[in-house]
Amino acid sequence: MKKLKQLYLCLESLSMGFSGTRKLLKMNKYKIEMSRGCTADAFIVNNEDYYDLPEDKQKEFVDYVIEQIREAMNRSEIHAHTLVELFQPDNWETSERCEQCGDSVHTEYWNL
Repeated sequence: MKKLKQLYLCLESLSMGFSGTRKLLKMNKYKIEMSRGCTADAFIVNNEDYYDLPEDKQKEFVDYVIEQIREAMNRSEIHAHTLVELFQPDNWETSERCEQCGDSVHTEYWNL
């Protein structure tokens, strides 16, 4: 029981921010590695190529990521517009340049 208490205190101290405010300590389920560029193109999940995983493991991973997105949205860390931007827009337009500042407005449209 004493070792369990020590482990709890250790985990609790790890979950404290620098200002002393408590943060939720979460054990991660997946370790993800992505490599891109030149000849590199890899998406590794828990040391396995994602595309070599069985279909049920891919679905489990995607479901987990979607749940993490929902939790992050509840904490206002991810916003709805970020999710929409994952999709290719159906249409877009750019306004004429402003004579005063030289900027223009780019508008994108999605039909989901």
